[in-house]
Amino acid sequence: NNQSDLAQIKEEEGAFKEGGYGWVVVAASFLCNVVLDGIAYSFGVLLPAMEKDFHAGNGSISLVGSVLAGTILLTGPLSAALCNRFGTRYTCCAGAVISGLGILSSSFCHTLPPLVISYGVFGGLGLGLMYVPAVVCVSQYFRKHLSLATGICVCGSGAGTFAFAPLQATLVNSYGWRGCNMIVACFCFVCIVLGLLMIPNSAGFVQNLVFCFNF
Repeated sequence: NNQSDLAQIKEEEGAFKEGGYGWVVVAASFLCNVVLDGIAYSFGVLLPAMEKDFHAGNGSISLVGSVLAGTILLTGPLSAALCNRFGTRYTCCAGAVISGLGILSSSFCHTLPPLVISYGVFGGLGLGLMYVPAVVCVSQYFRKHLSLATGICVCGSGAGTFAFAPLQATLVNSYGWRGCNMIVACFCFVCIVLGLLMIPNSAGFVQNLVFCFNF
C-alpha cells in the first residue's frame, strides 16, 4: 500500500504543471479583485450625492455600504459551496451577472429600501460570489509559487481601492451617482470574461497550453 501510494503521488506530481496558463488565471483573479474590492471600498465617494438625492442623513445612506460589505463577506460559505458544486468559472460568472444587475438596477431607485436591496444585498451577493473563486482557482496551478501567485491575486484589492475612489469621484462629478453606478455595473459584467478564463487545471488542457505560457 505504501509503495502504491508513493507511486500515485509521484504520478500526480509528474502530471501537475506548475504555472503555465496559471499566470493568466492569476491576472484574471487580480482584475476581479480590483473590481469587487474597488467597488466595496469606494462607496463613501457616493455618499454626498446620494444624501442630496434621497434627502437622507449620512447614517441612513451609509447603511447601504454596510449591507454591501457585510453581504460580500457573509456570502463566503455559499460561494465556497458553489465552487465545489459547479466550479470556479460558473460561480465567478454568476457573481458578475448578479452584481452587475444589482448595481445597474440601483441606478433607478428613488427610495432608500430598494437601494439597500439592489445595491447592498444583490450587489454584495454577486461580489461575494466572485471573491472566493478569484482566490481558490489560483491554487489549482501552483505549488512551489503558490504564495507568490496568491499574493499577486489578492493585492488586486489594494489596487482597486486606489483606482476606484478617484474613478468614481470623476464619474459622479460628470454623470451623477446614477450614471456612475451604470458604468460601474459594466465593470462587473466585464468580470464575466475574467471568470471564463478561470479554467480548471486539467492535465490535457495544461499540456496543450503550457508551451505558450512557460514561465
